[in-house]
Amino acid sequence: MQLNTTSVQLNTTSVQLNTTSLSLNTTSVQLNTTSVQLNTTSLSLNTTSVQLNTTSVQLNKTCVQLNTTSKQIKTTSLQLNTTSVQINTTSVQLNTTSLQLNTTSVQFHTTSLKLNTTSVQLNTTSLKLNTSLQIITTSLQLNTTSLQLNKSLQKLIQPVCNLIQPVCSIIQPVCK
Repeated sequence: MQLNTTSVQLNTTSVQLNTTSLSLNTTSVQLNTTSVQLNTTSLSLNTTSVQLNTTSVQLNKTCVQLNTTSKQIKTTSLQLNTTSVQINTTSVQLNTTSLQLNTTSVQFHTTSLKLNTTSVQLNTTSLKLNTSLQIITTSLQLNTTSLQLNKSLQKLIQPVCNLIQPVCSIIQPVCK
């Protein structure tokens, strides 16, 4: 019985490792992780109650050994009593199986958290697209600066600029 109880505690440890990988992703996911840790605490309390039940089984085995010492002469009646003790042990193993089913339900809840993490990654992709648009805008500003620095071309087209100056003053607000 004590070996089956240890296997339940190992499954609880694997859930905590999955929780650590989620905390590396996003701060908003860490808030959801706090609620998972509270659920994990309730599981450890249930595990403690199983250990107390295991202690009561050991006490029953001790009292069977005392009956064996007092009834060495009636060997036949002792064998019948031993059979009834084995039936009680089988019922304890069924209770251990129900604990393993509860551990499986915790793993399903962890899968739903991974789906929420996928939606966060999609939002990150949209931020990268906005960053590329900012780079294109910067390159346009650099091209405008290069036109202003080219003073030699301005001297050549100065007469043309004087001719179209009234037109430029009209369309200047539109250009801005």
